[in-house]
This record gives sequence, C-alpha cells and structure tokens, in this order.
Amino acid sequence: MSLLDKQPTCAGGEIEIFYEADSTLASLLVTESMDALITSAEGGLGPLPVKFLSQELGISTREIIQWANEISSRADVTMVALRSRKQGGKLRGAILVPFGTADCCKTLVAPENRGLPWRDLYYNITFESIVYACRNWQATKLVTNHLSGCGQECHPLIAACQCEALAHFAQDATFTGLERFGFLGCGCGTIKCNSFSDLSQAVGSTGRHRTIDVSKEPLQNNWGDVIRLKW
Repeated sequence: MSLLDKQPTCAGGEIEIFYEADSTLASLLVTESMDALITSAEGGLGPLPVKFLSQELGISTREIIQWANEISSRADVTMVALRSRKQGGKLRGAILVPFGTADCCKTLVAPENRGLPWRDLYYNITFESIVYACRNWQATKLVTNHLSGCGQECHPLIAACQCEALAHFAQDATFTGLERFGFLGCGCGTIKCNSFSDLSQAVGSTGRHRTIDVSKEPLQNNWGDVIRLKW
C-alpha cells in the first residue's frame, strides 16, 4: 500500500489517500483497509467484481448484472447503492457508477470533447458516492477501482477528478468519519506521490463544491437506492 497524501477535514481530522496496485478486494477486506466500494458498473471484461460483490453483500449475481446493465444503457447519470444483506459481513455496501463508455457519456458529452475523461461525471459520481456511503453506511474506508471503460487507458485525470471531489468533501462535511480513501489498480498509479500531494492541496483550495440535483428511489426492504444525478 502506497500512502499518497493526507487530506485534512473541516472537522479537524485527516483522510489518508492511498494507492494499491497489486492487492485484491478480498485482501483489502481481510486487512480491514476497506468497508465500502465505489465500482465501475461495467461487467464482462470490465472491472465490476460481480462474484466478489455477490459473496460479500449477499446479493445474487443476476441482480448485480441487471443493475450494471441498466446503468450502462441509461441516457441519464444513474448510480445504484447496494447495502449489504449479509449478516456480519465486512463490506457495508457498494455503489455501482457509470464509466467512460456508458451511454450517458455518449448522450451528454459533445463529440468534440470525447476521448478525455468527462470531469463533471467523475467528480460528481465520486462526491455523491462518498456522501452516500458516509451518511448511510457510516463508511470509514472507501476504495474505488478504475472507472474508465474497457479498451480505454486508466487515465490519471480520472483520479484527479476523484481527488478533487474528496478534497471538497473534506472541506464541508462535518458528519464524516471517513479515515481512508483508496485507489485500486487505477490510473492514479501513474501519478508520483509528490505530484499527487501537490494536486490534492491545489484542488482543495480552488473553489467549493457546487450542489447539483440528486434524486433517490429506495430499493425494496431498504436494501439501497437508485441515485440519479443532474446538473
């Protein structure tokens, strides 16, 4: 595990930002380095860990794949927060989010701007995922896998957008108990520790978070929410 930075919070604490190139999600659970996951909804050859989530959350693989397919094909920006249904499980929940080649990117990004990470997408899905996991699951250790689409390079600008979201969250959220935020096998690995630290400090001092429209539709039995973002 490589410690990249420590982000101060307005509540007087710190959030450790780390990068892990080789560990698996299972090993992060064993070492208690993760209790919630932000994951690309792209299945198949993509990074969505269907079997892992099914086992650790007590949710069928069929349901996870159905949610992933819906997120992938929607024209609007949709996330699905799945709370653990497993008694005594270490993973509190996972948030499935859109990725670089999802239909919402094709719909909402102008053709001339395609090819580079869409800042608003990666920033806002990360910010709202952090808020949701901390507020609803009392998550303390969040991990994200890379959110680019299959066939796309893990672009370091995605990690930059996520870092910006984390810095702005730390500026404002008095309810947070978040202790760690980790990048697993993503484009963050191409950023050297010193430059990442500089980036974190820079984005934390440039502007504030801009509130967007966030709507939620609860799943049955309080098992989570479908979350739609609009800006």
